[in-house]
Amino acid sequence: MSQPGKPILSFEDHSQNYWQITSIQSASVGIPGVLLGAQLTSTIGPLGAISSILFGNLILWMVGFTIISMAAPNRDNAIQNVQRYIGKVGGMAAACLLIVAFLSWYILQINTTVSIIQNAYTSIPTALRIGAAFGFLTALLSSGGIYFIKKFSLISFPILCSMLVYLFIISDSPIDFSQPWVVSFSGTLAIFSGALAGMINLPTFFRHSKSKADSYLGLSLMTIFSIFFQIFPVLCGYTDLASFKSISAFSNFILIAFTILSLVGINLVNIYFASAGWEMIFPHRVSSKEYIIVGLLGTMAYTFLQISSPMLFLENMANNFIASLGAVLLLAFLVTIIVKHRPRPLEKIVNISSWFFGGTIGTIAQVHTDPTSALIMSISASCVLFLSIIFLEETVWATKKILSRTIR
Repeated sequence: MSQPGKPILSFEDHSQNYWQITSIQSASVGIPGVLLGAQLTSTIGPLGAISSILFGNLILWMVGFTIISMAAPNRDNAIQNVQRYIGKVGGMAAACLLIVAFLSWYILQINTTVSIIQNAYTSIPTALRIGAAFGFLTALLSSGGIYFIKKFSLISFPILCSMLVYLFIISDSPIDFSQPWVVSFSGTLAIFSGALAGMINLPTFFRHSKSKADSYLGLSLMTIFSIFFQIFPVLCGYTDLASFKSISAFSNFILIAFTILSLVGINLVNIYFASAGWEMIFPHRVSSKEYIIVGLLGTMAYTFLQISSPMLFLENMANNFIASLGAVLLLAFLVTIIVKHRPRPLEKIVNISSWFFGGTIGTIAQVHTDPTSALIMSISASCVLFLSIIFLEETVWATKKILSRTIR
């Protein structure tokens, strides 16, 4: 029997081992994730890009480790984990936020894939139709739920790795290692912010893990392969989207096949991520048609909205709130471990207030500054308010204890 107030899971599966978990998460790195390495190479050089990728992913591993540990005891999905710390209202808000973010992620993945195809084959004019076809195909495939995602990933992940190895071997682009090895704060932040939303959503997939050991090993292997995918363009000398055009027809075919497999993998994962929000808003047994509907919503968003200014604003706003939510969840989890000496009746109110405060500050800031700066302001504002309240709580509690002891 299901627990009261807890959605019944569809396609329930609690038998995934570490390699199945690794395959699902690593096969869904997505082309924008791979392109991060190329973008960093163009701005801070290959050595700076490599150091940023290493440090950024290690920080993400720590975030993922914490988030998985929070949700593991009850096998909560991402939204249920959020609700446990910020309450039902916060959980509903997070569910709506996740669906908005899903639409922007879905569009971004399709747009990037279509751009690479057009870059490799300039004679293809119907970009919108190609993108809509990919979105529709992924929506249909998502009807298989977690079982199909697992089977698809177990097959596609080794293929993706083999393709990258081949493209690396045939690459003849020069690599400039003359720049000094530096740890770039902006580069590390780019890696961190690019995958933070995925880390917050990890419980939706890791609830299917066979054991904690499988979860933690899967997370570590996922981190290693994420580093591998992101360093690939650095070692190949790629610095932008245009440089992803190979010199031979066969290499172009391999590149396009890699791009399409990556697109299907990550958007299957995006649909399943969004299903956590769907389960919260409509608490009933989710069937295959719900996954198809979520995928079709993403396809419609791509067809009609694409990268319009309102969609970009919503994407940045979602990133700000998700980043703030991640910071609050980490701090809240740490406080629950440390603070055992006093009750905290207002815990959820403090958490949700800190989250909304940070997300709001970041959203206001993005009107006047760049998205990266707004993201930093979101995280900083949430942390400052949360820590300030904890400071006051502990000070008041300690003062009351001393006064009561003195009076006696």
